[in-house]
Amino acid sequence: MLKAKILNEQEIGKILHRLVYEIYENHKNFNELLLVGLWTRGVYLSKRIADIFLREQGIELETSELDVTPYRDDLYTKEKIPLKTTNLISTQDRSIIIVDDVLYTGRTVRGAIEAIFDFGRPKKIELLVLVDRGHRELPINANYLGRYVPTSSREDVNVRLKEIDNVDEVTILV
Repeated sequence: MLKAKILNEQEIGKILHRLVYEIYENHKNFNELLLVGLWTRGVYLSKRIADIFLREQGIELETSELDVTPYRDDLYTKEKIPLKTTNLISTQDRSIIIVDDVLYTGRTVRGAIEAIFDFGRPKKIELLVLVDRGHRELPINANYLGRYVPTSSREDVNVRLKEIDNVDEVTILV
């Protein structure tokens, strides 16, 4: 059941533009920068960020997709699960920005960091999230944060994007 609508299309757009400027201010060598979108919605957010960079800064950023399923620590299996949707390129000596829609416990990001190291040793890893809902289980925080939305553990943050949901919005469900 819908509890609250947190962000609409215009607000998401403004946040992404702000995050682009924050990235621009914090990086000097954009040739070594790689945006790694976490499947599913992080992939689309990373592509939007790259598009804004190209339109507004004239800088083409490289993007990659990562499915962290095989690296999750809550799947209790000894078998390696094959990557479904990963086109991650070499991360050796790259500055990586992991892009995800919601930061919650930090376990997905931990898995993403492990996966990134399987593709090389990056110079630096940063994290960009659209929404941080709190409740961290690991010491992980976003370098680039769209909005902090405190929630209870019984609530869900639902990010919907036009590319797959036909609407841009963030809601809290109970």
